[in-house]
Amino acid sequence: MGQYLESYRGGVRAWECDTTEHFTVAYYFDRFSQAGQRMLLELGYTPNEDSYPASLNCYSRFHQELNKGDSFYIQSGVIESGSGRILLGHRLINSETDELCTTLEQTLGGSARKKTAPFEVKWDGEPREERGKVPDNAHWMSTSTDIVRDHETDWSGRLDLSGFIHRFSMASVQCQSLFGMSCSYAAENRIGFSTFEFQLEFKEDYPRAGEPLEVRSAVAYIGRSSMRTVHHMQRVNGGTVAVLSQMGVHLDLDKRRPAPFPEALASRAREMIGS
Repeated sequence: MGQYLESYRGGVRAWECDTTEHFTVAYYFDRFSQAGQRMLLELGYTPNEDSYPASLNCYSRFHQELNKGDSFYIQSGVIESGSGRILLGHRLINSETDELCTTLEQTLGGSARKKTAPFEVKWDGEPREERGKVPDNAHWMSTSTDIVRDHETDWSGRLDLSGFIHRFSMASVQCQSLFGMSCSYAAENRIGFSTFEFQLEFKEDYPRAGEPLEVRSAVAYIGRSSMRTVHHMQRVNGGTVAVLSQMGVHLDLDKRRPAPFPEALASRAREMIGS
């Protein structure tokens, strides 16, 4: 076996933290995007080429929080390669404590141009969980409408991973507000929503600068303190670009522990699910 490559090292800037008072998920993906690009350089790709591989799907698990000022690094390796695909594994680790904070499995379309052996690793990330489909009666709502801007694209000219997650994050905020989990509710009750799993699948060619995009979202599940939402990113012609399944918890910001949903909120969410 080979060994992990240190593909990124940096820290959390104050403005990269969200209302849950920790490093927001879109900036995790900004760093993972850079880590993936670094690995592709090692595997023989160069910036700006037409055949630069794009992600086909991503699976991430969030284990430990990062906060303002924390430092961290990412280790990346090749889990497997072949049949026109490269599966990378990324481990984001707190520099101070050496605790594993987040893992990401990133499947890319393409073949390695150099030997992968130096970077082949035995992956120990958690297996993907099957989450099931959105209930047939679920209410889908418009949660994001905008246009891709130049600075959101990566060196291949396509929308960067972080650009997808920024949109899905704002779509999640819109979705939660519609059943009462609004910004004012969160502030008054010292509550946040903390994501612990993303399952992201890409369906069509990545958008480029100037393309208008829409996101439609639905609540797929609500439990005692956990919730799953599903978000579809679409082109204006109706083609689905990407689908995100997001699992998270209703979080007590002072205790930093999951807290039960108030019945009024849970009831409204169940109505949106159609149950």
